[in-house]
Amino acid sequence: MSRGQKVKIGDVKGSVVVVGDGNAVGPGATVAPQAVAVEELLAAVAGMRSVLEVHAETDQPKVLRALDDIEDDLRSDKPEEEKRAGVGEAMKRASTIVKRSTGFAGDVTKLQAHADKLGLWLGETIPFLPI
Repeated sequence: MSRGQKVKIGDVKGSVVVVGDGNAVGPGATVAPQAVAVEELLAAVAGMRSVLEVHAETDQPKVLRALDDIEDDLRSDKPEEEKRAGVGEAMKRASTIVKRSTGFAGDVTKLQAHADKLGLWLGETIPFLPI
């Protein structure tokens, strides 16, 4: 930020705040992928699964299949770039299912917390919260 500029904000709970000159942020914003251990990524998927398994929602099997695909890709011997592509596609599938299904509405913030760990590794934000 240029010298002398100030930022004053009120309640920003649940918001993302970016300060600086010329920044642009939007849904699906990308950042450089970060190194995250496979065990941590699998733990994030397990956390998502624990949130989703309690629902008797008609779309539950679809979203759980997407999580299975993520775990399969993470455990595979594929090159890192292929793993990221597979995980990213499955995460987007899961996100779409969750956002269109009302039965998961109360748990999107719990899901997002786990999804953010995978997003760090992917280098991309996969929103489960409606935007």
